[in-house]
Amino acid sequence: MFMNRLLIIFLLHISFFGNAQIAQHGWMDLSSIDWEKDKVRLDGEWHFYWKALIPPDSIDTIEEKKWDNIIVPGVWKAPFTAEGYGTYHLKVYLGENYPTLLGVKLQTFATAYRLYVNGKLLDKEGVLSVDPEKSEGGFNPKAVFFAVDSSYLDILIQVSNYDHRNGGMWREILIGSEAQIQYYREKAVVKDVLFFGILLIMGVYFMVFHMMHRQDKAMLYFSMGSTFLALRELVTDEYLLQLWCPGISWLWLLRLEYLSFVAVFIAFPLFLKEILSTYISDRVTQSTVYAGGVFVVVLLFFPPNYFTYLSIITYSALLVFWIFVIQANIKAIKDKMRGGSLLLTGMIVVLLSCTNDFLISLSLFSTPPMITISVLVFMILMAILLSYRYIGVFSNNQRLTIALNKANAELEFKVAERTRLLSLSNSELEIKNREVESNKKVLEARNKEITSSINYASRIQQATLPTPQKLDELIGVGRYTLLYMPKDVVAGDFYYVEKHAGKLVIIVADSTGHGVPGALLSMMGMELVKDIVEVQQVLDPSRILSMMHSRVRSMLQQRESGNFDGIELAVCVFAEDWSSLQFAGAHRPLVYIKNGEVMLIKGEKYGVGGVVRGVERIYPNHELRLDEVSAIYLFSDGYPDQFGGQYNRKFTMNRLKNILLKQEQEPMERVAERLRRVLEEWIQKGGDEQIDDVLLLGVRICNEE
Repeated sequence: MFMNRLLIIFLLHISFFGNAQIAQHGWMDLSSIDWEKDKVRLDGEWHFYWKALIPPDSIDTIEEKKWDNIIVPGVWKAPFTAEGYGTYHLKVYLGENYPTLLGVKLQTFATAYRLYVNGKLLDKEGVLSVDPEKSEGGFNPKAVFFAVDSSYLDILIQVSNYDHRNGGMWREILIGSEAQIQYYREKAVVKDVLFFGILLIMGVYFMVFHMMHRQDKAMLYFSMGSTFLALRELVTDEYLLQLWCPGISWLWLLRLEYLSFVAVFIAFPLFLKEILSTYISDRVTQSTVYAGGVFVVVLLFFPPNYFTYLSIITYSALLVFWIFVIQANIKAIKDKMRGGSLLLTGMIVVLLSCTNDFLISLSLFSTPPMITISVLVFMILMAILLSYRYIGVFSNNQRLTIALNKANAELEFKVAERTRLLSLSNSELEIKNREVESNKKVLEARNKEITSSINYASRIQQATLPTPQKLDELIGVGRYTLLYMPKDVVAGDFYYVEKHAGKLVIIVADSTGHGVPGALLSMMGMELVKDIVEVQQVLDPSRILSMMHSRVRSMLQQRESGNFDGIELAVCVFAEDWSSLQFAGAHRPLVYIKNGEVMLIKGEKYGVGGVVRGVERIYPNHELRLDEVSAIYLFSDGYPDQFGGQYNRKFTMNRLKNILLKQEQEPMERVAERLRRVLEEWIQKGGDEQIDDVLLLGVRICNEE
C-alpha cells in the first residue's frame, strides 16, 4: 500500500504540469477536460474485485469491504497472483459539457477481457473464464467508440489470465473524443509501419551489400538483426501482423514477439564480434549464441506461462554481454580503432534502452519500450561506421600507391647499379639478376594487390550509384541519357537520382580531383546527399546545397586543417506532374532545350566546401516551367574542359551545346554514345589523353504526357 501511495503522489505531481487526471478510490473527475483538444489516460486507483467476474448490473450491490484499490496500469502483485481473474471498476464524471460520442484506445490486457461501459458490452478479446482450461488469451490493440447520454460513465472490465507470467491491466487506457482517439490510433499505426519499413529496408540494403562482398560477415549479421527487428515491429505495440493477417492465433503472435527478440539477441553479438574481433572473446560470443538457441527451443515447445519468463533471462544475458562489449570497445578506442567512438555511443544508447525495457519486464517501470528507437539510432551509427571502413579501403590504396612508387624508385636504382657492375663479373651478374627477378616478383605482387584493391573500391563506388534499372523506374525507359567516363578506375564525379514525396531529385556532382582522392570525396559527398535528402527529407535545392556546404567544411575540418577541397553540384527537383522544376547550382549550370534553342542557367561562382573568403555562400533557386522544354542536361566540367582537336584546345561549352541541340530528335539512349564518340575523336586529334572524369545526365521532357 505504501508503494501504491507513492505512485499516486508521483502521478499527481505529473498532472500538475499538464492535463493528466488521476483516479482515486475508483472515482475520476474529468469535468475540467476540454474534449475537443484533450485525451485522458484512465490511470490511478481503480476498485478491484479479486476472484470475481461481476456483471455490470450487480456491481453497485457489492459491499465496500469486498473490493481493493489497485493501480492501473499495472500487473497483479501480492496479495494477488499472476494467474487468476478479477473485475476492475471505475466511475467517471464527464462534467456538463460532455461530447455525444467518445472513444477508448485499448492496448493489450493480460490476457483476456470484457469491457462494459454503462452496463453495455463495448469490447472483448480472448476467452474470459474462471476455468483455466477454458480461458484463452488475446492481444488486439484497437479503438472503440460509444454514444454518451449522461455526464457519468460506469466502466467495468473483467480480466482473466492463465497464460502469461504477468496478469492484469498492464497498459494504459485512453479516453477522448472520436476524432482524438481515431487520430491517436492512426498515428500509432503509422509509427509502427514507418519503423517496420526503415528496419526492413536497412536489412535488405545490407544483405545486398553482403551478397556483393561475401567475405564481410558484419553486413550479414547486421542485415539479420535489422530484419528481425522489423519482424518485431509487427508483433508489438499495435500488432500490425494481426491487422494484416486477422486469422493468426494469439499464441503465435506471442511466440513471434519473443522469437524476434531472441533472434536479435543472437544476431547482434555476432555482428559486434565481427567489428571488434580482436577484443571480444570467442567464448563470450559462443555462449550468447548457444543461450539464444536454447531460448528458441523453449519458445517453440513450451507453453507461454513458461516461456514468457525468457524476457527476464534474455534481457539479463544481453545486458551482461553488452557490458563486456562496451569494455572491449573502450580498449579499441584506446588503440585508435576507426569509428570506435561511434560504436561506443550506439552501444550506450542501446544499453540504456535495454535497462529501461528490462525494468518494464520486471513491472518496475511503466515507461514506453525504447529498444526499437534506440536500435534505429544504433544502426544509423553503424552505417556511418561501415562507411568509415570503406573510406579506410581507399586510404589504404593511397598508402599502397606511395609504397609502390617508393619500390619503383628503389628498383630503378638497383637496376642501374647492377648495370654499372656488369663488366666486373658474370657470376656476380647472375646473382644480381636473381635478386632483380626476386624484386620484380615482389613488385608484381604488390602491383596486383594494389590493382585488385582499387578495382574492389571501384565496385564499391559503383554500388552506391543508381543502376540502369533504378533510372528506368524513376525517370522512365528511354527518357534519359547517361555518359559516365571516369578518368581512372575510381572517380570523383557521382550522380544521385531518387524520388521522395512524389518529387524526382537529380544531382550531378564533381568532387575536387579524380582517382582515389576524388573517389574518397565523392563517397563522402554521396553519403551527405543521402542523409540530407533521404533521412532529413530536404527537397529544396537551395537548402540542399547550403547544408552540403556546411557539412563538407565540418567533416573535412577545413577551418582547422587547411584542407580546401570542395564539390561542385547541380541540383534539380522536378514537380510531381513534371510541369516545372527547381534548380540550384554550385559552380555547375543547367542546360535545357526550348523551342529549338539551347538555354543555360548558370550556377553560382563557388562550389560547396573549400575556401570561404568573407562571402556568404548563397545558392538561390531557379524555377523553370517545362511546358515547352524538350530536354534538360546536367554535367561536370570534364567534357567542356577536355583538351584536343587540331590545335589541342578545350572543347568548350558552346561546342557541347551545339552537339546537344543536334541530338534533340535522336532517341535519348543514343545521345550518350554519340557524345562519347565525339569526345574520343576530339582527344585523338589532339594527341592528348583524358584529363578529368566525364559525367553528363540528360532527361527528355515528354510534354504530351
